[in-house]
Amino acid sequence: MRLAHPLLPEFTRASAADAGLVLSPAVPAPAPLAPLGADPRRAYLVRLAALLGFLKFHGLGIAARDLDDLGSRPGEPARPAPGAPPVPVWRAAPPGLALAAVSVRLAGVAASGPDAGALRAAVERA
Repeated sequence: MRLAHPLLPEFTRASAADAGLVLSPAVPAPAPLAPLGADPRRAYLVRLAALLGFLKFHGLGIAARDLDDLGSRPGEPARPAPGAPPVPVWRAAPPGLALAAVSVRLAGVAASGPDAGALRAAVERA
């Protein structure tokens, strides 16, 4: 199976680990998420929503613990870049919750958690 999306990196290798299959991308690490103006922030969130929808359609998503590693493509601050490979949907944060957590983060408030329940609580506190 080939999973292609403009916001996902190409994976160059896969190796077995205790937690499952570990995918290694062929791209540099994402740039840290920086404060954005209103228009770039909207563009970032729309692109992230599209990516999360694409992943969910294919039974994948971004783990709650991996949302902290989410950044932007180097030189393109309005383009989301996952810092970790997608995980199966049962291990992923729900797309709406992931989008809310990143929205809070873009507003300058930290909202993270090791799982969806802790992430939801962090977003509610923010």
